[in-house]
Amino acid sequence: MPIPCPHFKITIVKRSQGQSAVAGAAYQSGERLFSEYDQKTKFYNKKKELVHAEIMLPSHAPPGYADRATLWNSVEAVENQWNSQLARRIVLAFPVEVPKEQYLPMLKEFCNEQFVSKGMIADFAIHDKEDGNPHAHILLTIRAMDEHGKWLPKARKVYDLDENGERIRLPSGNWKCHKENTVDWNDQKYAEVWRHGWETITNRYLEAAGRPERVDLRSFERQGIQQIPTVHLGPAAHQMEKRGVETVLGNLNRDIRAANSLMQSIRSAIRGLQRWIADLNEKKQLLLDALEKAKEPTLSDLLVDYFNLRNEQRSDWSGKAKLKCTVRDFEEVKQAVDYLKAHSLNTAEDLNQAIDSLNQTAAPLRRQLKQNENRMRAIAQIKDAAAVHAKLKPIHDAFMKKNFKLTKDAYAAQHKEELDTFNKAVRTLMKLNGSTAVDFSALDAEFSALQSGSAELRTKLETLQAASRQGVPPLPFARSARFLPRLSALQGLSASFAVQGFLPSFSQYPFQRFCILLFNALLLPKTGNGVGVRKRGVIVQRLLIEKICVCLYRLFFRCRRCPVGFQLMAAYAALNCPRRHAARFLSGKFYPVPAFHTDVFFLYLVDFPMYGTV
Repeated sequence: MPIPCPHFKITIVKRSQGQSAVAGAAYQSGERLFSEYDQKTKFYNKKKELVHAEIMLPSHAPPGYADRATLWNSVEAVENQWNSQLARRIVLAFPVEVPKEQYLPMLKEFCNEQFVSKGMIADFAIHDKEDGNPHAHILLTIRAMDEHGKWLPKARKVYDLDENGERIRLPSGNWKCHKENTVDWNDQKYAEVWRHGWETITNRYLEAAGRPERVDLRSFERQGIQQIPTVHLGPAAHQMEKRGVETVLGNLNRDIRAANSLMQSIRSAIRGLQRWIADLNEKKQLLLDALEKAKEPTLSDLLVDYFNLRNEQRSDWSGKAKLKCTVRDFEEVKQAVDYLKAHSLNTAEDLNQAIDSLNQTAAPLRRQLKQNENRMRAIAQIKDAAAVHAKLKPIHDAFMKKNFKLTKDAYAAQHKEELDTFNKAVRTLMKLNGSTAVDFSALDAEFSALQSGSAELRTKLETLQAASRQGVPPLPFARSARFLPRLSALQGLSASFAVQGFLPSFSQYPFQRFCILLFNALLLPKTGNGVGVRKRGVIVQRLLIEKICVCLYRLFFRCRRCPVGFQLMAAYAALNCPRRHAARFLSGKFYPVPAFHTDVFFLYLVDFPMYGTV
């Protein structure tokens, strides 16, 4: 069980910022220490919260450094620069789940393993004011120490050598060199090492105490947690918040917690919707598998079924009207059959592929035609701008010849409209022509060539469109005739899924409308990205998930008193629809209630006129 990331802060005591290692040691230990550097006594009364203070020395350190004043005055004495780094300070929090008597061995094990064994001197103190915030201060030396207990320099000068092993002399006469650190304790990698070491020790003590909680000092991003981290308040802001005084950091943390709570509720709702959609797709696949077992009828058979169906629907018509419509249908079917035979189109998939091929052929023609039209419009704009430029140029030249400001301003005010029009024409010429000089003969020749080229492209496009219109079957055929050989199978499937809660009872809705729903939602073959092309009645082909999303989106915004389950489904729709739909959804309210009204949903699917045709 993860617990909130405990405090673990690493800083440097810097003389350039007016800080003192002696003052830091006096603060965390509660002792009265005299600083030889500034000749001042440092004392901060910490008797109430101080639990334990101790100095841990490596084996080669002088025993006298066990005295806190001797140690840190020695550290400050060896640092003689105004901007020296004096010590490293670490402030870390203890988990309240660990017994208090374990704090000292826990901290000593951490200091010995990470610092003292590497040659650093660790001066630590445990503070606990019984306010639920037990923590420790650790003050570490930065300089290394030799085996005799003498402070070593932080860095040494190393001369650069050439390929012959000789030192390199610079033009200034000095030897080329660089600085190398004596120890690598200041590398940023150790911050990660020390945090991980404290995490390991903390989790080991939590496990020994029989607690299920565990600590993870990595950031939320590295843990894979989609959550905004809060900011550290600090002692001053924390005390003000305890007294009921709102602070900037406190307000920021409250806003972050509210945003995290909202995002968590949204993610929970989305996960529920994803599970529901996954179950829906699984059951959809069952329907597809069952329908695939039936033999796929050819387009010619379906046209014949359509023709017979239309005749049956006219059983109560007059003889004259029946004959007239039968002849018209016969001509349409005959035309479609002739086209299908001429182009070897036997199934609906063959027809879709043929239409896609025509569209692929027409796409570059449309693009070229559009480019020609844009260029022709640009030429017309160039000519108009050139005419305006020639007409108003004398006024502009007269304006430029005015030398006195008052005269020039008066002239500009008098001819403001003409000058603005002239400047606009200049901008148009520079943008479209590159200069104000216009070659009208070249533009006229280019315009004529574009006109003839556009006429040829339109002729080719009209030829392709006429070819595509010849093979499009009538719309009622696509809606109903395809289902004629499968009525009994669909009835059984609908009844079985109604029992499982997937669909409402089949007896509630007319069978023809149920067939139309299944045809549009499940049986249309996918092409490209799931969207087909509609030419004179060919049904737009979409994936089932896209249809559900758009339907839910429209329902949510058109029905203000819809069930709360639709609000959740509309959330999923808005997050999966184009950006303009998502923006409209996010501007409304969201109530994350995990409820789904499948019966009402599918009733709306059947009644909603979105899967239809032209």
